[in-house]
Amino acid sequence: MAAVVLVLGKGATLVLLAVTLTVLGTILTSSVSFSDRWERIAITPIIGLAATAQILDLFGLAGILTRGAVLAFFGVTLSIGAVFLARRALVARPPKAPKHEFLIVSFVVVFMVPLLLLACYPPVGFDETLYHLPIARAFVRTSALPFLPQLRVPVFPPLTELLFAGMMLVFDDVATHLVSLLAVMLTALLLVVWGKKGSSWQTGALAGALYLGNPIVTQLSSTGYIEPTLTLLVTAALYSVSRYWANGSSAWIVLAAFFAATAAGTKYLGLYFVPAALILLMLSPSEGVRASRLPAIALFCAVVGVTLLPVYARIIYYTGNPLFPFLPGIFGSTPWNPVPSDYSTVGARIVATITLPWNAVFHPSIAGRQAPASPFVLLFAPLLLLAKPERSMRAMLLACVFFVLAVPPNARYLVPIFPVICLALSSAFEQLSGWVILHRRLRMRQGLLASICCGILLLPGWLYADRAIFKRGMPPVGDAARDVFLARQFPVFKAIEVLNRSYGPRFTVYAVHAENMMYWADGTLLGDWSGPASFARVLPLASNPTRLFCKLHELGAGYLLVTKGQPDFPLATDDPGFSLRFRRIYEDETSELFALSSADLGCQGIDPKQDSSRGFSSRP
Repeated sequence: MAAVVLVLGKGATLVLLAVTLTVLGTILTSSVSFSDRWERIAITPIIGLAATAQILDLFGLAGILTRGAVLAFFGVTLSIGAVFLARRALVARPPKAPKHEFLIVSFVVVFMVPLLLLACYPPVGFDETLYHLPIARAFVRTSALPFLPQLRVPVFPPLTELLFAGMMLVFDDVATHLVSLLAVMLTALLLVVWGKKGSSWQTGALAGALYLGNPIVTQLSSTGYIEPTLTLLVTAALYSVSRYWANGSSAWIVLAAFFAATAAGTKYLGLYFVPAALILLMLSPSEGVRASRLPAIALFCAVVGVTLLPVYARIIYYTGNPLFPFLPGIFGSTPWNPVPSDYSTVGARIVATITLPWNAVFHPSIAGRQAPASPFVLLFAPLLLLAKPERSMRAMLLACVFFVLAVPPNARYLVPIFPVICLALSSAFEQLSGWVILHRRLRMRQGLLASICCGILLLPGWLYADRAIFKRGMPPVGDAARDVFLARQFPVFKAIEVLNRSYGPRFTVYAVHAENMMYWADGTLLGDWSGPASFARVLPLASNPTRLFCKLHELGAGYLLVTKGQPDFPLATDDPGFSLRFRRIYEDETSELFALSSADLGCQGIDPKQDSSRGFSSRP
């Protein structure tokens, strides 16, 4: 019963978030002329999401990213929106929805049940606990946007993390998953609208179902990863381009630029879609568009510049490198230089890129260690060779090809172009009269036939969610159940909890090969593949207790956490010097936790008061 209440509560939170973003988007687009109400329903919450991220960024830069400020912002938005929508309701009464629209909504509700349940678990994704949520938590604790040197990437485009921070301030860390879930559902809705405009609602529904049916999309929808929001913004930018091609309205230039720039403020990979969207805009076959090319370019660049300035000015201010920590050969080397690629030769990179679609479906462990992509994507792929996509879709597919060549061969990095690919595949199916063939063979009503096809395409993602829920059990309710769940997911969680219970945020621990525990440590956790406390600076010292002790002291660590069975960190625990400097304060079958002595044992330039929780006298 408690788990049901938890899920219903998160569902209500999701609805509140969607309504708030929709209201904000409606206020901001009061002068935009949408072609129909479904386009308005799809676009306005995306605008609201992008605008909210930008406003929270300004709050952080001003040092006022507090719970009161966020609640006041949402309260004012809902108040203004209530008046605005009331006036609109008095002017025009919405038309009765066709039956097929109710079918779409019914499918979404049924499909969302396991996805919502999956989003109710505590954060367990590697990258979300490694740096996405630690960044959001740091924003919450400081009410600002600080430089975070202990993280793998101490500063980068933070707009998604700011949305997470907003959810933490108002709700809790589990609510951050609702941002990803909402982004995934909005992307699918936008695909339905896009397909409906280009061909038919069946084509749009097929595209949305094909996208949602990817297990990797299902997985990401329940995590604090960036890809769901990045994908939503990229899809919205490309949809705006297609609408500009259709009617030449400058409003769609503004929206394309705003969405593309917000995507670039979410992740560096989003920068690709800023010039891509501009080039696609200028390829419009309309004579009117060609005549106004220079003003359109100026308008696009102005919107991009204003949108990106706060995000990238902060990065430049802290580092001098707008793409920090990348391009160290141009902007200078730092301790956070990116880890070298696994692909040692150009040939190996080419082979990995070519085989990525196959591996993403059948061998996900070598395609980024995420959930697999849907096999239906590969099954539908030959349709693109048989059909002849319209000009705008060909241009977007070409942009997707260049994106694949530009990014590392990792399935997760390709998720932002999944929606366009799914739309192209469903359009090809429509062009080859797939609906007509199925209708004649199966002799079903068109609506029922489309519903069955969408249900089949949704099945891989739905089954992945069900399987994940079956393996994990119901989401934990309460602190005790949450700790038990996390201890099953993270072998070293119990050791971290020893420090959390004893010292709260007043400890610094160096963790060997437990970097994804960054979020679960209430204090400071050091140890990663890059940064001033990188493994390269500490692991070689394992067999020398004196040098190891001095290095950890230099880094400010008062504790050492070691995961057992690590051949690259053979601690010399039998050495008398080790017992003089380290004392084991916790041990279980997976990890050992040592306290460093606070005594002056010959390390020059060390302040023993640097960490007040350090020392044997502070043994938990």
